[in-house]
Amino acid sequence: MLVEESDPNSTLEQKFIHYLHQNGLRMPDTTQVKMSQVNGLYIQPDFVYEPNIAIFVDGSVHDKAGVRADDEIKRKALRNAGWQVLVWRYDEPIEAFIQKRPDIFYKVKS
Repeated sequence: MLVEESDPNSTLEQKFIHYLHQNGLRMPDTTQVKMSQVNGLYIQPDFVYEPNIAIFVDGSVHDKAGVRADDEIKRKALRNAGWQVLVWRYDEPIEAFIQKRPDIFYKVKS
């Protein structure tokens, strides 16, 4: 179900979900969550782990200065509201990203 709910135009989001599924790791609780009440900002993490972990999957468009500045404002607002903000970038091996947080990405099935 998460595959269908994630952004169909984002191959990185699809890769993220497939990697978790193929490796029997804990899946996100929700995807594409619209958070408009964080300091009045429109923020939409790609994935959420309850109760307060936001995952952003950043493609190369996030390298542009304007996008990067907007990302920082929104992600700082989330952090200030008590959220953990994790970012997986297109140029980082997914295995390295997953291994940083075994408390989130743990094995749930063989």
